Amino acid sequence: MSAQTTPNKFVNQLTGSLIKKNANLLGCPQGKWLIVFIDDLNIPQVDSFGDQPTLETLRYILQTGSAIDAKKNQIRPLSDITFITACDSPSSGRCIPSKRLLQSFSIFALPDPAAKQLFHIYCVRLGRFLNSLDFPVDVRLSLYLLVSACLVMYYRVSINILPTPSKVHYIFNLRDLAKLAQGIMQASPKNTTNQDSLAILFAHECLRVFADRLVTENDLNIFYKHLNGTMLSYFKISLDISKYVENPLLYCNFLKSDDRLYQQLHDWRQCCPIFLDYQMRHNLSEHSTLNMVFFKEAVEHVLRICRVLQQPGGHLLLIGLDGTGRKTCLQLSAFISGHLMFQLNIKRGYAYQDFRDDLKIVRKQIL
Repeated sequence: MSAQTTPNKFVNQLTGSLIKKNANLLGCPQGKWLIVFIDDLNIPQVDSFGDQPTLETLRYILQTGSAIDAKKNQIRPLSDITFITACDSPSSGRCIPSKRLLQSFSIFALPDPAAKQLFHIYCVRLGRFLNSLDFPVDVRLSLYLLVSACLVMYYRVSINILPTPSKVHYIFNLRDLAKLAQGIMQASPKNTTNQDSLAILFAHECLRVFADRLVTENDLNIFYKHLNGTMLSYFKISLDISKYVENPLLYCNFLKSDDRLYQQLHDWRQCCPIFLDYQMRHNLSEHSTLNMVFFKEAVEHVLRICRVLQQPGGHLLLIGLDGTGRKTCLQLSAFISGHLMFQLNIKRGYAYQDFRDDLKIVRKQIL
């Protein structure tokens, strides 16, 4: 479900998966059953009358076993269907489905895993990673400290930095904890040789996963306070954020073309000649021409984007005003990461079928 899901669209999607069994009845082929999974059930908004028309349509189907065909203005009986739905807690700002709809379901509450369970999960996951690559003993013995620090930072950020109407993207969940672990798992035993180097990598990944989302100085100060407290408690390292103002804490894996080693940059200017080389190669091989000036913030943005693009399932939402260089940074980052870039040509009247056509073009390019 989404805020744009209308009753007609919902019914059309449902009936499009069924076949005619007689003049009016729609169902599945003999011996088969359709299981319909509806995610984000409570996203459709309440209208001015206090109703949720799409959810009322679903309630009608559940309770009568029929759907209304708006085009033919008739009721179509349905068979061989089971509905399974999922929704977030109303406390996260979602709407509350009506009791008339909820009474049609058997309801199961799935709470977040407890801290003890998460500790076990990530001890196993990170422990396998550290042991498989034969990290030094000092690093492997830091496993429990590392996992505890990850959990503490996740909980502190989730509790103390909350979403507001002007900061709707301040939503932290278990996916962010997984991203933090995924970032740490880019480490190499070649340069992560002791607990201190592991702690600095942990701090960098916290900055990328949590701090890059923050938009105000006050929120960043709250985050830095918790990060410094966590580093001091678990790794006995005082993280002086002021020294990273002129020379930010950054990592990359392309300092050496022959060795994709994920390592710390001791000076952001190390990347400038590398980026200039990539930019020149891009301009020689691509239709569009880049002409970037590599100041500190631009280098930071390119490194952030490269980090995400090079991770499995890495997706980005770039937030900024027009003219701030989002597209240019993305073009260079995609080229550095060895990816093709395809831009949707959004125009007036751009519809679902246009989007499908663009996906077909993308599929042809990557095959």
